[in-house]
Amino acid sequence: MKKISFFAATLLAIAGCQTDKLQNESISQRLITHSFTIESEDANVKSYFDGENVKLTKEESIAVGYASNDEALYYTDEKTGVKSPKIEGIVEATRSGDTYSFSHNAIENSNTYNYYFVMPYRDNKNISLNSVRTSMYVKLDAVQHPTPTSFDPLQDYVIGQPIIGATEKQASLSSSDLKLKRIFFFFCVTLRDGQNLLGGAPLKSASFGFPLTDDSDKKNNLVSLVYLKPSTNFSEAGPSGYANTDTKHVSPTVTAEYAEGLSPNSTKADNTYTVWYVTLPVEKQSGTALTVTVQSDEKKVTRTITLPKDMKLTAGVINDIRINFSGEGCAE
Repeated sequence: MKKISFFAATLLAIAGCQTDKLQNESISQRLITHSFTIESEDANVKSYFDGENVKLTKEESIAVGYASNDEALYYTDEKTGVKSPKIEGIVEATRSGDTYSFSHNAIENSNTYNYYFVMPYRDNKNISLNSVRTSMYVKLDAVQHPTPTSFDPLQDYVIGQPIIGATEKQASLSSSDLKLKRIFFFFCVTLRDGQNLLGGAPLKSASFGFPLTDDSDKKNNLVSLVYLKPSTNFSEAGPSGYANTDTKHVSPTVTAEYAEGLSPNSTKADNTYTVWYVTLPVEKQSGTALTVTVQSDEKKVTRTITLPKDMKLTAGVINDIRINFSGEGCAE
């Protein structure tokens, strides 16, 4: 009898484990689907320059980080004791007309969810999670591929106002007026070949950068890895507050590459070229060394220039600078 009882108990235990496993699999495989619209597309959150304004192409997809809003599932920092929502994963919100929609697996024991939005999304190649899953991070590329008249749209990161405490049943989120805000800034550089060293040849690449001599330089630089810490206060969103740069992943230069070549401006004199970049906001004092390198198929010119005045890349405007990379003078 003991053997029979033990065998029966074992069967019940196995059956119980299988039931729990099936329930867990059912939860993890259950998809939650939401949709939202963006009614207002503010002038400073667009993705290409049309000669007068910056606009969305209306082809962008959005990355959505999803997290449980139940505090019992939060991550707790061992050093500070601070609790933060733990982002379970990143999914894509695709656009159809004016509506975006996305789906994600249900999180076990979670009743409500937080959502964090970042545009553009490129198959998890440009947006990832930190090791403890409390932040998403993006990398502003050191090598960019702008068009002859605009910046590289894949570098133009835009964040949306987080949605906190959404329920599973909210098919349409309360975000019909989802607010958007740009993280990085446009930098339009006019390069002048004062001595005609390139002979009017198209540029294959153009780069510039500042020295990285200490941590303060690394924190105040053009391109880097940037962590986007989820915040319920959207007014804090941006390069300060919401986003923190990683000084271990900084490039000393930012480069624009042109596979087809960038021809000189036909409407301007002195062999000028207009080059677009997307950068972090930086402030550099007069006297700071600026290294500029331009390259055509046949020639490469590198100049180190001393900034004649303070340079500040600010939000809400297209920042521009004129640089004479050959001949007398320096930055203009």
